[in-house]
Amino acid sequence: MVRKACLSVHSPQPECSKTCRERPFSLKLHGADAAVDAMAVRKERAMLKDPLNSFQLRHLEQDIAPAAEGEPPAGPYEQGPPPIMIWPEFESGFGDVIMWTLLPLGWLLATGALPNGTLMISGALFTRSWEPLTAIRNVCTTERYDRVEDQRVVRPLPRCAPRCYERVEVCDIRRDVVRGPLSYRARAALDASLGFATPTLPPHGYRDARAAGPFSGRRGELRVLFSERRSWHGRHLTNTRALVRACNGSLVSGWRLRCEGRSLSSGSLADLVSLMRATDVFVSMHGGDMINALHMLPGRTVIEVVNHGFHKANDGWLNHFRLHLAPALRHKRVVLPPVAARRAKAEEVLPTDAWNSNGSLPLVAFAAALQSTVEADDTDVFLVDGGLADGRGDGGGGGVATHNLSRGLTRGHYGYCDVTAGSGDCERGSKGEFAGLRFHEYADCFEACRACRRCNFVSVSFDDHDCSWYHACDLDELSTEPRWLEHKTYAVAKIR
Repeated sequence: MVRKACLSVHSPQPECSKTCRERPFSLKLHGADAAVDAMAVRKERAMLKDPLNSFQLRHLEQDIAPAAEGEPPAGPYEQGPPPIMIWPEFESGFGDVIMWTLLPLGWLLATGALPNGTLMISGALFTRSWEPLTAIRNVCTTERYDRVEDQRVVRPLPRCAPRCYERVEVCDIRRDVVRGPLSYRARAALDASLGFATPTLPPHGYRDARAAGPFSGRRGELRVLFSERRSWHGRHLTNTRALVRACNGSLVSGWRLRCEGRSLSSGSLADLVSLMRATDVFVSMHGGDMINALHMLPGRTVIEVVNHGFHKANDGWLNHFRLHLAPALRHKRVVLPPVAARRAKAEEVLPTDAWNSNGSLPLVAFAAALQSTVEADDTDVFLVDGGLADGRGDGGGGGVATHNLSRGLTRGHYGYCDVTAGSGDCERGSKGEFAGLRFHEYADCFEACRACRRCNFVSVSFDDHDCSWYHACDLDELSTEPRWLEHKTYAVAKIR
């Protein structure tokens, strides 16, 4: 909070933020406490991330400072609700801004804690995402107006007006506080500002997506939507049209499929919400389009498609969309086969190299994920066997592995078996933990279990660097406190 602050706006700077010599705005503080307030807010916001390159920090020394001695304020100080200054993370992105800025604001809205003052944001490339807030609050930009770098802004937000305020809130949005069911409630609150009814979620303590409701609102019919990404950097499904043709009118376990492909980047946000609420199964390559699934009704299914190699990415990168979608929505993941050239040479591909590649979704893998949905089983990852899949763009061929324990792609259950302390006795004990194991994927934990004679089950948390083992475990009575989403428990197949 700063006091007696006068905002001046200058030429917007679409290509830089902290490095701009000509500052796009300035907040000059007046009064006896000006120097103290300026120093305090810089200290409080020392970890503020740069909105254009959020791998770096943004420094406010040039933007928020005491007025020069004797400099008069530009006008009277407004006494109403103080404006809120916000710098979205990766503001030129789509999913990033929704996950790390809009969902926390939506959660404040859902809990009645969203301030009434003007939201002053640094800028926004995808202004459609801000429509729920512009419907209930004044939203303006301080730094970028009609373009971000070399991209034009569609329907730009207005530039903030220069004026003086009795108080201004200078905020740093915490990205890690809203996920899981909170994300769904936050999105629902934002959608409600556009006139949509708020879906009912089950109590906070549910463990999996099956408790969230049905997978379809229409008896005997599933509406399937394929996202047709239009991103310059790739991650497009190259065989969407073929999949739609094969899918539309087909039957899966007695359910008739209605399938279509859509680009989700055009039209109003209200149109998008209506489309997603009518969707039972949403299919998309890993990317920002995934976060659109939060508009769906509880219990519906998201099928996320990732390239072979990217499925070995660290948990925070691979699952950062899933952490918002589950458990309100069922989440299935299909791992595409390795590309033919690497498969022939048995070459491994790094997650960074696989991430942005386009992919072709084998029809058999898509069908397996749908089958898993209508049968309401716990399988959440489908690994396409690179030795069987032919990699053609028509979606034909390929085998699906739902029990590939060597890679940890198997049925998992949210929660953990029991509290562990110490390594335990692998010859005679009942439980323990593989202390000091710096595992980077499930396979490391599984292999440690296979080397432990008494281990039959493992509970894994990447966030806690925990791989605990158990001789016996009731998968229907897993502990879910305090952080139910962070542990997942697996039965480990062993050759005796």
